[in-house]
Amino acid sequence: MAEIILVTGGARSGKSVFAEKLALKLGNNHAAYIATSQIFDEEMAQRVKIHQARRNNNWANYEAPFDADKIFPTVTENVILFDCVTMYLTNWILTKNLDDENIFSEFEIFIDKLIAAAQKSCATVIFVSNEVGGGIVPADKLSRVFRDFAGLANQKIATQAEKVFLVTAGIAIDIKKNQFQITEPNILKEIKVVLNERKRICVTTQDEWYNGIQKCCDKEIEILTRDIKKTIDFIENKCSNDTFCWISEVFYEVAEITQSKEFIKAIKKRAEFIKDKEMRRSVEIDINWAEDAIL
Repeated sequence: MAEIILVTGGARSGKSVFAEKLALKLGNNHAAYIATSQIFDEEMAQRVKIHQARRNNNWANYEAPFDADKIFPTVTENVILFDCVTMYLTNWILTKNLDDENIFSEFEIFIDKLIAAAQKSCATVIFVSNEVGGGIVPADKLSRVFRDFAGLANQKIATQAEKVFLVTAGIAIDIKKNQFQITEPNILKEIKVVLNERKRICVTTQDEWYNGIQKCCDKEIEILTRDIKKTIDFIENKCSNDTFCWISEVFYEVAEITQSKEFIKAIKKRAEFIKDKEMRRSVEIDINWAEDAIL
């Protein structure tokens, strides 16, 4: 599968120059260039000439204002520079009816097809795009649709990219390298960490044994009451008998805080799978206490 790199930035930020240098460096001074522009006036013709003047025999050039996904399989170079996503998107939008209720789903198919074609190639693919959403909300619908789809396209490509460079004033920064990711908490992993600590304390003779155990229990309560639906899923599908017996000691507090009858049903049902009579009797006592906590 290909490696994808996204280079994005504002107008005249230096993103294309940076992307071209990067492509030649990665391709040992040879790369493919997929151009997406269409020339309708003198201004666009001049812009194209500026880009072309920077390229020489080190480049294999391809034109793809439409259906670029069909071009990727024909490219034999090890590095492909696609310049640019927003122009390619513009060409597509101008063929569409903005009032069509299916335009969003059609956009997703359109951009996913481009990404899939890049991934299927054996090359390193560098996508150049633009950041266009930093200003005020555009007054006309066409500009608003373009702005929204450009932002969504960048997000989709960035998700699949190994590197994402933001270029400002000719300076490129790999923003994906230093990204902050918001990940869903994994209850099983969190509980295991706390339980291991609680078990460790239980077999030692520390002076602050009680305080240590209490801190562990408090942490378990915090984890299990954070999202009761996820806790119920954890109890029903991901919790071993051993873990279930350990955390039963905090069932009362969890029930008291969440007031969830679904939680009570889940722990009652889960207790039926405990075969050891003594363990089950102990857990059932904890469950009865938990039931009493429901108002």
